[in-house]
Amino acid sequence: EGPFASRARLRLGQLQLARGDLRRAAEHLVQLRTDDPGGALVPVSWVWTARVAESMGDAEIACEAWKRARASLEPADPARIEAERSRSLCEEPARQPGELVTYTVQLGAFGTEEAAVRLRDGAADIGVAVRVESPSGGVRVYRVRAGRFGSRESANMLARRFQGEGFDAIVVPEEP
Repeated sequence: EGPFASRARLRLGQLQLARGDLRRAAEHLVQLRTDDPGGALVPVSWVWTARVAESMGDAEIACEAWKRARASLEPADPARIEAERSRSLCEEPARQPGELVTYTVQLGAFGTEEAAVRLRDGAADIGVAVRVESPSGGVRVYRVRAGRFGSRESANMLARRFQGEGFDAIVVPEEP
């Protein structure tokens, strides 16, 4: 491909992320690692892969990419410092035995199912599974929610993605 192919792939991935085309950004970064697996830019490609995954709301892929970045970047590299800071986002908080806390992103709560379905359908256009939760416990509220996460920080990644698309999004604990 040439001596500058990896740098070009990295820049294309960064450009697509800036434009909001997350799928193409991820493809360029994967292609960089496929074409030049031992290349000098592979470690930094993991940082950008983590950023893309966070923008997609995919905490699992983001955490794996941050882990690979930490393992492959030099200690003095500024990107390594960012990867080290991400560690707290990916580590599960200590819980009591048997305690399971999950978080979800709530986009809205409505008195009618029709209003909730309209928001769900609009929000689903960004490529994330969005659900309407029916009223329970005597409360007549239809909640529009997305994702289930083991940590608040992971749920915040998806909330930021929705907020970037103009939606009001908050992270709430799920009821057991």
